[in-house]
Amino acid sequence: MTIPAAPSFLYLQLSGTGRNMRYLEDLEGLLAGRSCRLFGKGDRSTVECLEPGTPPAEIALFQFDDAGQARELWNSDANQRLLDANGLADDPGTLALLAPGLPYSGLPEAPEIPTIASVEPPPGRGPRHYMIIQGTGTDQARMDRYRDIILPMMAALGSYYVAFNIGGGTEILAGSWPWEIFAVSRWPDHQAGHDFWDSDRYSNVAVPLRTGAGTFHVHFFKGDTD
Repeated sequence: MTIPAAPSFLYLQLSGTGRNMRYLEDLEGLLAGRSCRLFGKGDRSTVECLEPGTPPAEIALFQFDDAGQARELWNSDANQRLLDANGLADDPGTLALLAPGLPYSGLPEAPEIPTIASVEPPPGRGPRHYMIIQGTGTDQARMDRYRDIILPMMAALGSYYVAFNIGGGTEILAGSWPWEIFAVSRWPDHQAGHDFWDSDRYSNVAVPLRTGAGTFHVHFFKGDTD
């Protein structure tokens, strides 16, 4: 069996009026036996909208060995029937993105970015949590300074990126997506994510750097246990 160099991620964000959670449960059944993995999902009562202005939504994140598998699944007649049955096929609140993941070997050319190859999460801290960052930066110099602050903070807490796409690579399978940035960070647990987001250094040093330097939506939700 050939191990892929990097995973691909199917991200679903459902904010319309259809039967969102019912669809996600049906989709899980459709995925049974396929070479993919559900990283996590949540409804509006459990998915946290960390950044002001982030829209409430039902969310699911799936990992595939390659993009072709995810694209084939999304475009399949079986999935389209599920979307229709749950009132989501033509719902403007249905968003589906296909994004390349970071290589399992890490990023030797950008060692400052925490990855699965460079960060050892604390053991026994599950369930893991995921932070979905979508946005567009308008001041690159300020965003670079912002990242210089947050990347070491993440690594110190045992967090790392599984996807980090800026300016390309994110494929829109359904819905409207106006952003340039799509990133997914994995956290040892719920507390670690909030130790970062609620910290004095993040709130009072990092956030002022990116305020006015872009627009962002940030969702935070419960994921897997391993």
